[in-house]
Amino acid sequence: MKKFFIVSNIVLIVAVIILFFLHFGKKSKAAGDRPASHRDSARGAQQAQRIAYFEMDSIDDSYKYMKDAKEALIKKNKQVEDQINDLQKEVNAKIQEANQKGPSMSQAEQISYSKEIDELSRKNRDKIQRLGQSLSMERDVQLQKVRNKIQQYLKQFAQEKGYSYIVGTNENDNFYYKDSTLDITGELLSALNTEYDKENSDEKGK
Repeated sequence: MKKFFIVSNIVLIVAVIILFFLHFGKKSKAAGDRPASHRDSARGAQQAQRIAYFEMDSIDDSYKYMKDAKEALIKKNKQVEDQINDLQKEVNAKIQEANQKGPSMSQAEQISYSKEIDELSRKNRDKIQRLGQSLSMERDVQLQKVRNKIQQYLKQFAQEKGYSYIVGTNENDNFYYKDSTLDITGELLSALNTEYDKENSDEKGK
């Protein structure tokens, strides 16, 4: 019975393979029967689509707007860290004060200190959480502004140069080969930095 079951499975697999080739053989034949003008038209449409790419790592390192945004975020992060440290010091100071007075305090005073420390700790934890959320939101906003600048320029650039796709790549992407003749990183950086310098100059001139 087991042998019959194996033979039946083999027959079934062979039948599926035959049907597969028959099915896709018809599709290939049908595609081959299309008029040459249709095939040429489709090929021409594909050839008309121009593609370029830029190295995102280079933009991160050399785009002045990106560098300034990162520096501003680093300063903001340091300010938040200092605020958090001050809040933690405030709680630690209250705990140290309670420990120093511990032997001389009554039970009621100990309970009062404990409640005060708990309330201060809770309040400062809430402040720390709000500071972290605010910093995260500001980071997202700043990086989105940079991204929008790049997108706005690339939209204009693609229209002028006739590109259908412009891809941002980095060392972790899934492109296994990139034709360096399609790399527009240098041109993109030069244009973005020129635009950024002009905007800063206009802003200072106001």
